[in-house]
Amino acid sequence: MGIFIVFLFCLSIVFSLLHLFHCLPWFREQNEGIKQNLEKEKGISILVPCYNEQGIIETSIKSMKSLSYSQFEVIYINDGSNDKTMNLFHKFLKNHVQNLHLESFPI
Repeated sequence: MGIFIVFLFCLSIVFSLLHLFHCLPWFREQNEGIKQNLEKEKGISILVPCYNEQGIIETSIKSMKSLSYSQFEVIYINDGSNDKTMNLFHKFLKNHVQNLHLESFPI
């Protein structure tokens, strides 16, 4: 049993070292980094519910602006908040976002 544990320990060390060496630029294939950039990035849509979220709406907008996607849209859904969520939402978006399109659908 002791030999088996020592073998598993050594195996885990060897695989960890192999992974570290593979990450070094000398051990990569020539076109390995280029393949990832050639794939066309698809766009995504993010739906964010914001019912009575006046305390965190600014943080949410900043987080969405910091996404690393090149093609994305964020749709905030407010189902009749009782607080100042929509007022703050309009204020932050008008001050910080270009290409803004706001729509309101009252119920």
